Amino acid sequence: MLGTLENSIRVRPISSELSILGNCDGSARVKQGNSSVMVGIWGPVEVKQSKEDPEKCVIETTVKGATGQGSPLDKMYEEAVRQTCEQVVITSAHPRRTCIQVRAGTCIQVRAGTCIQVRAGTCIQVRAGTCIQVRAGTCIQVIVQVESEDGAILAVMKNALCLALMDAGLPMRSMFAGVSCAQQENEELMWDPTAEEEEESTAQYTFVYENSRNNVIYVHCTGESTVEQYMLALQKSRQVATEVFGFYRESFEKLLRKDVKFQMLLPPIIKGEILEEPE
Repeated sequence: MLGTLENSIRVRPISSELSILGNCDGSARVKQGNSSVMVGIWGPVEVKQSKEDPEKCVIETTVKGATGQGSPLDKMYEEAVRQTCEQVVITSAHPRRTCIQVRAGTCIQVRAGTCIQVRAGTCIQVRAGTCIQVRAGTCIQVIVQVESEDGAILAVMKNALCLALMDAGLPMRSMFAGVSCAQQENEELMWDPTAEEEEESTAQYTFVYENSRNNVIYVHCTGESTVEQYMLALQKSRQVATEVFGFYRESFEKLLRKDVKFQMLLPPIIKGEILEEPE
């Protein structure tokens, strides 16, 4: 599924594809100019005991560069992706429950580290066919694959991440959109810069906005800049984020209209059919 974002403050053409991977719970690819990122979401799935958090779902992130070789920059991207996920995804939601059916004469084996509290002298009797619900620590695995890089790669990652989380159907507090901006030597601001424009810039900004109140939830800055230039970039980037949110809606509307089950639920006027007025 492809979508197109109209240019307002010189933004490169943006397109997306949803549900492109069949072996994961959610996936998306976003292309902005010549920068392309694919994100896959798995989970909630069982997490290793060493990483388990009893109060919330754990977020595990992996970023793979276009060259296929790890770098310190990839670690920074992994932390940026994890921070955004923890801010937006409702990780305190109940983890997946495992249902165990116990047959007569069956012995229940408890793994090390699992605690069953039983009072002294108490006997636990389990009837045949009884289901025991066991809460297990869970995690959401996020894998980001940079396919091609030509500037504004962190913003492209954030946009692909948002679409993939939505495609996976995970509970979220809001949508979010990433916007990159570069400040030139003449203090002119350029949005969605290419790699060449980033090299020639004196400062670079990446802002991530949530759509409920249009507040910024993540900022990454490099280079030297004044407070006035920073505030100007922060304010005008909101306009670009608003268009990106509209692009999200169009992307999912086109995807859902191709879904036969969803199409059957739509009233005829939404399907594009013309209704005749009753006589």
